[in-house]
Amino acid sequence: MLDVISNFMEHLDIKKNIELGRKIFENIPNSLKPDWAGLILSRFSNFLIKLPEEVQELFSIIEDQNKWRLAHNQFTKIRMLSLNNNNFKPESYLILAEKVAKITYNSSNSPAPFDIDSGWYIPSLAIQTAESFEEPILKEKIISDIFIFKDNNNLLRDLSTTRIYLQEMRNN
Repeated sequence: MLDVISNFMEHLDIKKNIELGRKIFENIPNSLKPDWAGLILSRFSNFLIKLPEEVQELFSIIEDQNKWRLAHNQFTKIRMLSLNNNNFKPESYLILAEKVAKITYNSSNSPAPFDIDSGWYIPSLAIQTAESFEEPILKEKIISDIFIFKDNNNLLRDLSTTRIYLQEMRNN
């Protein structure tokens, strides 16, 4: 019972506690970070009136490790979309997409990486975005995706299989 209460409190705290976001993000192998973040971002696709083209392009970059270096330019496109569409709802979605583009680029190990803490905000932004849709099932899926590697060593044993698994989840 205490574990259930502890997990529940941890989920509530994730929106405000960047240190918890850091712990979650740093627990994910570098080669899986884009797929993990892409999965979380993709959960909102069916809830948006129109999926922005810039985000669709980001998904295709995430799918191919050889394209991850292109995420730097994709970040710029998403940032411009965000700056030029002040009324896009939910606003946290585009900020989340920016962070996903940043960590995808950083995972490419290309020069001039984005801020190291970019991924720390993904859990918080994902929860904020999920709450804006007021869909309990969506929030449950987001929380599950955020903590997908917690207490699940099987996913960390074979990273290539886990990467395929995350991509399949994103495409379903």
